[in-house]
Amino acid sequence: VGGGVLTGGRHALEEAWCTISTLLHGLQEVQWEEVLGRQADVSAPAAQPQGGEGRHGQRMHIPVDGCIVSPDVVIFREASSKGYAFQAQETKLTGVCSVAMFNMNPRVSDSPVDAPRSFELYCKQIKQKFRAIVAGAVELNAEVLICPDVGCGVFENDPDVVGTMLGEVLRERPGAIPRVVLTGKAEFASAAKRAESGQLPEPPLQKSSYFSGPDAEADVCGNPTGLAWPADPA
Repeated sequence: VGGGVLTGGRHALEEAWCTISTLLHGLQEVQWEEVLGRQADVSAPAAQPQGGEGRHGQRMHIPVDGCIVSPDVVIFREASSKGYAFQAQETKLTGVCSVAMFNMNPRVSDSPVDAPRSFELYCKQIKQKFRAIVAGAVELNAEVLICPDVGCGVFENDPDVVGTMLGEVLRERPGAIPRVVLTGKAEFASAAKRAESGQLPEPPLQKSSYFSGPDAEADVCGNPTGLAWPADPA
């Protein structure tokens, strides 16, 4: 857990958060529950804290359609741009929702390339991740949801696609969270705002070469993007 924060890995979003705040402690608690669950050989699915198996048999700490909700996270350091200096006064958050975004970049050596090869399935599962985040925020009674362009950096997810999926999910539950703040790439924020307002992507979402390679799977519906509008709640 925590990406490479405990192993000297490159500091991206996850590593930075685990350095500046108490988030790592909450993630380690979930990991420990997973270990205990495996040792006890718990068989009832509802009682299993572990995430299951990935596409290539790797252990998953967070299910594809779920997230880890860490309440009462405290930020006590500055960002990496300020050398992770201690803050004069800590910042208390209602909580943090952690999801495992797909990696589409084979050059990342410490994370498997685990995005579905079907663009339809990929979009569906991205929406499932955002549904879990929104549900977690609602459970925490959050007044503000701050969402970065998750997975759109070194993992090379398309910010237009990811933003559109987030916007569709927000449109499914209007008013569930009083305020949503988006950070990161402008394309991500623009796509989310457009989709949340009910506008179709213009131009239509484009599949990256990842979905047309030798291992790509054929989409099973007539819609070339696998998207529905209004947003499909399924």
